[in-house]
Amino acid sequence: IYHIYLYKWRDLSTLKKIQDLLKYYLLTKFKCFYSIYLLNDDFAHNFINKKFKTKKFKYLVDPILDVDKTKITDLRSRLKIKKHNQVVLHFGAMSKSKGTLDILSLLEKIPKNKLDNLVFIFAGVIKKDIIDEFNIKINKINYKTRIIIYNEFLDFIFINSLFYTSDVILCPYNRVYQSSGVIGLSAKFNKPVI
Repeated sequence: IYHIYLYKWRDLSTLKKIQDLLKYYLLTKFKCFYSIYLLNDDFAHNFINKKFKTKKFKYLVDPILDVDKTKITDLRSRLKIKKHNQVVLHFGAMSKSKGTLDILSLLEKIPKNKLDNLVFIFAGVIKKDIIDEFNIKINKINYKTRIIIYNEFLDFIFINSLFYTSDVILCPYNRVYQSSGVIGLSAKFNKPVI
């Protein structure tokens, strides 16, 4: 289960709460479900197990793929990023819920002189429902700061290299009750997250 259960719960309507309770009840009763994993929520699995008198719900840490560390590189020279520039990464599927458009709206409001020493990397597939607005906003701000865009699925070595290269990671998610591998990767490379 991808949603961090107890955080999601408080935002649900009464109907959705009833549906959730029914869904979890059914999961506990069918023998074909031996284990049900809750991603990145070490508390909720115990809470739900008590509530439904079961031991089926289990905690699962968001896996971070272990890659060959010798292949992880600093991408600054490859991307022609100056040493004095700070690299700001926004990684993952680009969508409204991930705050992608919020970042771009904020950059529109910041004066050019405040962005001079920053390089922004947007890395991940841009969802179709925001692609037009994304491009419009990029065109409004690309004169202010350097923006690098990878609108594609990326291999794990390159993803790790992006995190290694970055100075700060942006993830202003609107839905905070879902797990994110971005936090694990940021922690792996000891990068601050905003």
